[in-house]
Amino acid sequence: MVAALRAGAFLGCRPGGVVHVVTGAATASGRWATVSSRPACGVRTRRLAVVPSTGPIDLHGARFCRRCTRHLPPVLGRTTAGLVSRDETAAVYADLTLDDLRQALAWARTVDEAHGVGYLALLIHGPAPLHRPTDPARLARWDLETATRDRLRRLRHAALTPEERAQAADDARRQAEDAARVQAAHARGYRMDRITDRRNRGQYVPTWDRDLLRT
Repeated sequence: MVAALRAGAFLGCRPGGVVHVVTGAATASGRWATVSSRPACGVRTRRLAVVPSTGPIDLHGARFCRRCTRHLPPVLGRTTAGLVSRDETAAVYADLTLDDLRQALAWARTVDEAHGVGYLALLIHGPAPLHRPTDPARLARWDLETATRDRLRRLRHAALTPEERAQAADDARRQAEDAARVQAAHARGYRMDRITDRRNRGQYVPTWDRDLLRT
């Protein structure tokens, strides 16, 4: 989708309708698609309003036309249905910037789509740093990776049924309780070791610490 926009396509929609990927030209005002312009899905529709594309594109809750996204080739003008190898994919999308991928991530509505953005980021810009870098040139890549993981977590949660969400919440509560018990046990063991060490060295041990050793 983002690659198509970089290749000259633009987004158009009817009020309250889905957002189409349009090939062609806009009117002189830039507000409407020309009569000769057509959506990628090929459907005939009334004149489409151009979605502003300055800065991050906000669809205001509208969804993309599924037929447009299904029929859109990897590159405008390309006739093949898909890309075969990693090298071919990397070559086709090599001009996508991190900002482009961030926009694509914001549009992702499924786990597979978000994974696709992460896959392209890995192919084009290499692996993300394991820790937050101090180099500004690498910070943008780390930020995208962090945003991708957060988006995946949200999409996975949104895909759960009410029963699965309740089960996940219960599992998270149990894990938090188990972690708290383990932490408390470690703290108690550490304190008892210190008390025992003080007693063995003949140092004074307060009454409440002696009581702890008896329990």
